[in-house]
Amino acid sequence: MDRRSDTRLCVKKLNCRQVYKEGDLVMKEYKLIVNGTEYTGQCEESKSLADLLREIGFPGVKVGCGTGQCGSCNVIMDGKLTRSCVRKMKNIPDGAEILTIEGIGNEEQLHPL
Repeated sequence: MDRRSDTRLCVKKLNCRQVYKEGDLVMKEYKLIVNGTEYTGQCEESKSLADLLREIGFPGVKVGCGTGQCGSCNVIMDGKLTRSCVRKMKNIPDGAEILTIEGIGNEEQLHPL
C-alpha cells in the first residue's frame, strides 16, 4: 500500500501489532486464539474483550453488570480467570489464548458448567 494514500496514522507499534488512529477512533490489529482457533482483525482499542468475543461468534460470553462483579463475562485467558467485560482490547496481548464456555466440553461429553 502506498503510504501517501493510507489515511490511517500509525500511532504506535506494540508487540508486533499496529495501532492506528482513524478520525477520533484508535484502532488496533488483534490476533487471538479462541477455543483453539486463531482469529485476527481490527477493532477499536477501547472495545471490551467481551464485546469482541460476542462479535466474532461466541454468544456464551455475557455482559451482565458491565463492572466485572457478576461473573457472567468470565473467560479463561492464558490460564487465568478474566472478567472480559472490563478488559479493554488495548490491554490484551497478541496471541492470547482464550477459552470461553463454548470451548468447554462437547455434545457427547458435557461439562458441568
